[in-house]
Amino acid sequence: MTVRPVSAELHLRRITAVYIVAQLLLAAALVRGSALVDALQRQFDTTAEVIDLAGDQRLLAERVVRLAAVVDASGPANRATARGALDRVVARWRTGQSALVAAATARSDSALQVDSAGGHEPAVVTSGQALDAALAAVGRDDTAGNTRGARLETLNSACDGYVRDVTAMVDGLQAHRESRARRLAWMLRLAVAGALLLVVGKSAFVFRPLIRRLRAAYGALQTANSELSAELELRLASERERDTLAKLLPMCSGCKRIRDSHGEWESVESYLEERSEVRFSHGLCEDCVRRLYPDVADRILAREGKKQRNSRGSIPT
Repeated sequence: MTVRPVSAELHLRRITAVYIVAQLLLAAALVRGSALVDALQRQFDTTAEVIDLAGDQRLLAERVVRLAAVVDASGPANRATARGALDRVVARWRTGQSALVAAATARSDSALQVDSAGGHEPAVVTSGQALDAALAAVGRDDTAGNTRGARLETLNSACDGYVRDVTAMVDGLQAHRESRARRLAWMLRLAVAGALLLVVGKSAFVFRPLIRRLRAAYGALQTANSELSAELELRLASERERDTLAKLLPMCSGCKRIRDSHGEWESVESYLEERSEVRFSHGLCEDCVRRLYPDVADRILAREGKKQRNSRGSIPT
């Protein structure tokens, strides 16, 4: 009798331990997934900023080439104005170039770190330096006749290389972002699948056995309650019968009345009716019928005998 409660307690402890471990695994998966999502979100934001900056640099480089051509084609009267516009655009381009190089150097993406020559410097650094050198030669007064055309050709070639490297960088960043997005989607799917497996596992290995145990315990409690209720009713009935019938009652030898706890004398009928569920119906026995009605006793007894047949009992008056 003492082994079953101990076994049930151990089983309940095991179920509780499994449930706690499952909850901890689920919480760890949620925390890890949240951290990964935050990290990827920050990286996506940084990538978007770099892509926007690269697009602006590409437009500024093309504008610089157009303004450089205007400076070389301008005469002495208009060259100062054209040169001022070119310097302002070049200053903007150099500021953006510094920010772009810093962003590209800070990242570890292969699309940004390796240039076309196979080095470990971002490609936009090399092409940007070539474009900056070509811009420094714009507006010089050289005596050679083909110097202006050579400068513009060099500038156009440097601009094309810079735009090509910037475009490749943007394509690499977008491809990398899409790859990370797909990876994040798969990781989220795996996290959801793991959470569902944990829920199913808890349902199969925790809640289902626990519900079975609770149902069995509830049925056992109902059975025990019914048995205890029946036993209690029997004991109460026995106690009532003992209190009612087994008590020593003081009775008058003459009138047969009973004295109660207050010293008052009551008839047997009223005493028992007040203290129990006994009720009386009065009648006459055969001896009393012959004693009280001697002349018609035989006739009364014969009539009652026909009514009651062979049973003997009290005869109502």
